[in-house]
Amino acid sequence: MSKTILFVDDEKQILKALRRLFMQKDYTCFFADSAGAALETLENHHIDLIVTDIKMPAMDGYRLLKLVKDKYPSALRACFSGYSDEGLILKTLEDNLAELYLFKPWDNKKLLLTIENILENENKTTIKSGAYSFKYNGSFVCAATCV
Repeated sequence: MSKTILFVDDEKQILKALRRLFMQKDYTCFFADSAGAALETLENHHIDLIVTDIKMPAMDGYRLLKLVKDKYPSALRACFSGYSDEGLILKTLEDNLAELYLFKPWDNKKLLLTIENILENENKTTIKSGAYSFKYNGSFVCAATCV
């Protein structure tokens, strides 16, 4: 059975780009343009990984990830943003709401490799993926850029 990924972003162009990128991959992908739509998808489908934008109207990614952590604790959680609110991003990671933070714009190859490694190695304690190294600490992974 293929792994399932839910991408959440209020920008339709971002979702289109992600849909194209993951079209030929062996994942079942869902795309939501709001936190509300994401919660509806989570109610109706098993999701292995949710990747959400941080800055969205109505409900931001931080609040969405908090709900996901409480209601769907087995789902891996990641956030991405081009918005550089370091405080909210750091709070999201510190509060254990996201396994990692991905930057927008992203490099397609690195994004695919990172997601592949997270999903395939979710039970390992250390994952190295291109420019990133992930340390598993109980229920979350911290991302750090490797030089």
